[in-house]
Amino acid sequence: WRDLERLRRTAARLGKGHLQERTAISPRSDIGQLARAFDDMAQDLETMIVQQRDLLNAVSHELRTPLSRLEFGLALLQADPLPAETQRQLEQQIRHVRELDALVNELLSYARLQSSQQPPERQPLRLGAFLDSVLADFSEEQERRGVTLSLDMAAAPAEALMAPKLTARALQNLIGNALRYCERGIWLTVRRDADGLLITVEDDGEGIPPGERERVFEPFYRLDRSRDRATGGFGLGLSISRRAIERQGGQLTLTQSTRGGARFDIRLTDALAS
Repeated sequence: WRDLERLRRTAARLGKGHLQERTAISPRSDIGQLARAFDDMAQDLETMIVQQRDLLNAVSHELRTPLSRLEFGLALLQADPLPAETQRQLEQQIRHVRELDALVNELLSYARLQSSQQPPERQPLRLGAFLDSVLADFSEEQERRGVTLSLDMAAAPAEALMAPKLTARALQNLIGNALRYCERGIWLTVRRDADGLLITVEDDGEGIPPGERERVFEPFYRLDRSRDRATGGFGLGLSISRRAIERQGGQLTLTQSTRGGARFDIRLTDALAS
């Protein structure tokens, strides 16, 4: 029974991403053969996933140098006097190169979050200043779209414990996603929750059908390909956001907003500073 319980615990930890976990059950145990098969399977899984991550990292790093050279070369060409049509095509190529560079950066961010096993260090942050710095990145886009971005901190604590870079990245992706698909407004609400801190991002767009709400967190999954190409994005933002929150022991969930669009809830347990 003890060996079966150890096998269960190992399977649970392996499922949560602890790829180095093994049962270490004696071959003389009644389930020795089963445990050996499980450990061999775990080793194969770890090897394949590590190789996949290493490949993704290597390819992404190798792509950055030629992309930088290509963008620099196109910028030099753009400095010369050119016919209007040639100039237009050159600007289009530069946009394509920058899009590829943004994709490489997203791939590297995703690979780093997937490969790291150590929990990030959480720090006490002044929530008002922290959220102001996150929202400042969207002021230009917000003005261009004519969208209102409301922040409600009436029920929020003054400070909270969180990983600043990971939380900022998750919020930036969620707010950027809401900006792409909202009609008139985005609502960011921060308040105390039963277990810690709850941060909610809502919009008044089309929303996401119930059957797709878990799939949108899968890497490269796109709910509507034609709309996604028109608005930008690579299908990695929500995957990165969920991983960034889960790395610090939190949860990111998606439901329907009462305002008509999508509602993303970030729950950070034990986040209230004592």
